[in-house]
Amino acid sequence: MISGPTYRVFIFFLMLSGVVFSQTNTASETDLKKKADRFYNAQDYEPALPLYSQLLSLYPKDAVYNYRYGVCLISAGKDKVNSISYLEFASTQANVDPDVWYYLGKGYMLAGNFQNAKKVFEQFKTLAPSAKVKKLETDLLISNCSNAEELMKSRRNVALMDAREVSRTNFYSLYDFSDAMENFCQQQINF
Repeated sequence: MISGPTYRVFIFFLMLSGVVFSQTNTASETDLKKKADRFYNAQDYEPALPLYSQLLSLYPKDAVYNYRYGVCLISAGKDKVNSISYLEFASTQANVDPDVWYYLGKGYMLAGNFQNAKKVFEQFKTLAPSAKVKKLETDLLISNCSNAEELMKSRRNVALMDAREVSRTNFYSLYDFSDAMENFCQQQINF
């Protein structure tokens, strides 16, 4: 059995190690946040992505981390459609950057949800400064969404049957246009 003074010394060192460990954890968390912010502010989204993922595992309800992680997902070329859930959460929180609506619209566009994309782009237009709206070509994106909705109405699936090289003059002879609604004719090449 451990005697009284030895037991007290053991407890003292145990508590001291807990304090040291918690300070180290806080310091590394602060460094993690600084690193993530530095990459994000430099628009270097790929290295910021795993850092914000770690911060989100610690603080899953933080609006800024959700927003920035969603932006990194869209901008870094990773699982872009997955960014929608993070951006949607961030958009419901108070005092979030108005750009969340722009990136949420881009996420909806990538997911093929053009109607919601138009709505959130309109929301972005009401919240963001007009210079930023113009710079990010928000009106063009809204127009692209409208065009995509129209194109999706008459969408056709195209299947590749055979891949081979063909001369320009015989290009049309390999296609079956019997079910086409209009006639096709070869056009002269003007160079």
